[in-house]
Amino acid sequence: MEEQRNFEITDDELNALLDRWQAPVAPASLRKAIFPRRFWTASIHVPVPAVAFIVLALLVLGALRSVPVVPQMTAARSTFGNLMPVRELKVRILERSHENN
Repeated sequence: MEEQRNFEITDDELNALLDRWQAPVAPASLRKAIFPRRFWTASIHVPVPAVAFIVLALLVLGALRSVPVVPQMTAARSTFGNLMPVRELKVRILERSHENN
């Protein structure tokens, strides 16, 4: 069995060693292995006016959908389809005798 040696080093000596240390060069194949090209990393170039038009169209459509639609009453659907305007209006004033004034 090998003996384990405890090398004690001061902070100044360690800083001096780290200043001289050079990191090894990574092989070119390492980047391709870590970051493979995927289909969702492709980019699509869209002109700014086209994007602005699409956003504006979506906003307008959203605003139109939020406005409630009032159904139109037609004579066929209405129960009041056979009513006619009044030709002559006669007003009568009735006195109520049962009310205390």
